[in-house]
Amino acid sequence: AKDVMAMGPKIVVIKRGDQLHATAQILGPSADLEDVEDEIRAIAKDYRVACVTFVPRQFARSAEMLEKEGFRMIEHPLSAERLGRASATLWRLIERQELHHDGDKAFRAHVLAGVVTEDQQGWRLIKDPRTRRPVAALIALAMAVQTASDQPVREAMMAWA
Repeated sequence: AKDVMAMGPKIVVIKRGDQLHATAQILGPSADLEDVEDEIRAIAKDYRVACVTFVPRQFARSAEMLEKEGFRMIEHPLSAERLGRASATLWRLIERQELHHDGDKAFRAHVLAGVVTEDQQGWRLIKDPRTRRPVAALIALAMAVQTASDQPVREAMMAWA
């Protein structure tokens, strides 16, 4: 089996030593949660899945079902504190050139559409309020790399945002 680290709007991050390699497929607005559940099950056939990271308000029912099937589910609420920590981890990995991506143009567009905001709770990456450009893959990537960075073992992880 291969070692993989995360899945988001369909993001998979593979960890090789200190390097993380991200691939993405941006799910359309008509994506069905059952399709996402099936994708997680399919990935588990080829990879060791240590956990699935998810946003509770969007994926709670699916998370309950997958947990009953034996998947370890990790809630990642989109709080300022959690996003700040995940944003800092993502930023650090990019600065150190420890995160690489597959060159997908839609994925790149999501990442580049993010902006930094700072308030009394600290700084974090968010959607630029002046544009309509989506950033779901950026947020999922931040969640995924945070989860991957927190894991002592190299096993598959998935993040859904």
